Parts: sequence; structure tokens; C-alpha cells
Amino acid sequence: MTVRRRILLAALTLVVVATLIVVALPSGGESSPPKLSFTLCGYTNGAAKFAIVTITNWEGCAVSLERWYYQAEGKYDLKRVVTVPGPTKVAGRQFCTISFELPVYHARLDPPERWRITATARRETLSNKLRLKLRRLPWIGRRVDLPASYHITTQLFHP
Repeated sequence: MTVRRRILLAALTLVVVATLIVVALPSGGESSPPKLSFTLCGYTNGAAKFAIVTITNWEGCAVSLERWYYQAEGKYDLKRVVTVPGPTKVAGRQFCTISFELPVYHARLDPPERWRITATARRETLSNKLRLKLRRLPWIGRRVDLPASYHITTQLFHP
């Protein structure tokens, strides 16, 4: 065996072992939901009423948010899917501002109801990214667990 082949074999072995270690050992703090805070910045005026919300990520890693829902309390308890334009990935120790349309009936209520939003959050760690990629492989994918995801619910916002 030539020196080049030995080096290639050693490098390949190192990559396989490192991949298995990263997938097998979760990074610290993954058993608790990500630390996120939500702040209502305001509303837009016009025919369609949009809420403007700032999301602050207090984690050291990025957090992706998906499957957004609007929930209103009161006489018309309602849960609706919310479309959030733009990226829903918040970098570690950063913030982002999103806007989404409130249901039409919300603007017409007198007095308006309190509401909150719910989303599914997942940490964007190296281990989680590797797990998602390995799940695509047909011969190993079913043995790799999906990364943990958490339902994050904001506090109730007053109109």
C-alpha cells in the first residue's frame, strides 16, 4: 500500500468516526426549548392589518422557525395558519423582525381580542444539520433520529 492510499484511508476513517460522534452525542442544552423572546412592535394601517413582531434569539446557535399559527382568545377561539414572508432563521444572539397578516375578522372586533403566535423551533447545530443530511441516505437514514423540535408560544399580545 502506498503512502497516499494510507493517508486517504486514515482521513476517510477519521471523517466516519467524527460523523458518528457528532450524530451520537447531542450538543448541550438540546433537551430544553430554545430561548427566544417575542416583542410586538406595532401594526400597519390599511385594509389588511399586519402585525410586526421582533424575535430575539438568546441561544449561541441559530434557530429556525416554521409552521406558524395565529391563536386568538375570547368568544371566537381561533387557530389559523400564518404565512410569514422571508427567512425564519434567527442567527445566534441576534434578532429579526417579521410581519404577518392578522385574520380579517380580528380588525373588525370591538373590542379586539388578545392574540398570540405559535411556531415550531429547531436548533441549527452541526449535529442537527448532519442528522438531517444522513436521514436522506437510504441505507442509514432510518437509523438516525430526527433533531428535536419544540413548539414555542408567545405571550398574549393586546391589540
